[in-house]
Amino acid sequence: WNVGLDYGILNNRVDGSIEWFKTTTKGLLFKRTLPITSGLTGWGSPLSIWQNIAETSNQGVEVTINSHNIKTKDFSWNTDFTFSFYRDKWKERDENWSPNPYDMYNAPLRGYYMYLSDGLIQPGEEVSWMPGALPGQVKLKDIDGYAYNEDGTYKTDKHGIPLRTGKPDGKIDYADAVFKGCSDPGYLLGLNNTFRYKNFDLNVYFYGQLDLLKSGSYKDYWIVGSGTMTGVNNLYRGYNMPTSAKEVWSHDNTSGKMPGYFQYMSNYGYGDYFLEKSWFIRCRNITLGYTLPVKSAKKLVSNVRIYADVNNLFTITPYDGLDVETDDSYW
Repeated sequence: WNVGLDYGILNNRVDGSIEWFKTTTKGLLFKRTLPITSGLTGWGSPLSIWQNIAETSNQGVEVTINSHNIKTKDFSWNTDFTFSFYRDKWKERDENWSPNPYDMYNAPLRGYYMYLSDGLIQPGEEVSWMPGALPGQVKLKDIDGYAYNEDGTYKTDKHGIPLRTGKPDGKIDYADAVFKGCSDPGYLLGLNNTFRYKNFDLNVYFYGQLDLLKSGSYKDYWIVGSGTMTGVNNLYRGYNMPTSAKEVWSHDNTSGKMPGYFQYMSNYGYGDYFLEKSWFIRCRNITLGYTLPVKSAKKLVSNVRIYADVNNLFTITPYDGLDVETDDSYW
């Protein structure tokens, strides 16, 4: 479905469109777990196969405003503004779907499901719900527990999602994970200005994303990573490190904001410790051109345009990593 309204006001000096769309996509590939009675197992567990069984729904709004600000014989200035957002979610799941307690049946497709963090564990601090945890590691919140039937099985809703009690149960498990938001941007913006003066033309284009969740920058992952080339435990190898290494928690730096040297040994991860809400406005492109009139007797060429452009000139954002659009890994 797509419903739109095209408009023009002030003698069409301002025009544009407003659109609402909704799509349903059926037959998407989704992993289906084979029943144990099939006899097909891998390492003692049922195998899964890809099947066209999933269904999703996507809807959103797109707004376009075109403004013809100035138009004379020698000079013109036009502005184009775009605004859009979309929301997609699961509409139908496989009938054999085995959800976790933090799952939602009609959940967004690219959601963040995480434990809630509560700072770093300090020396002498007792965290009974995280046995084996060490000072300097991320402390997670015990906020919930499973609801059980009398026979010890999980209570579930009509979709098979395990129910929770809403009370701490003294341990960290999937019952404590929550939906934090989507990796998709909340809103998309675009602003394009075109200026023309005689044979000169100048185009300036800005692009932005608002309400954007990032799960951590390279500076975070490089520090807490446990791979061969990552983690502060590799400092002794002489590897270069981000300046954020100065903020690593240690016995003589208990006010450090970064998890300590043994975070990679944690059995609980770091939850939403590095998750942050951000936004950016980027000068995506500036193009300056000059058109040379060319007279040709046979009219093979009418003009020649010479231009130069600059891409990604600057970005306005509170994000402290490398690139708010792509920076979510240490690779």
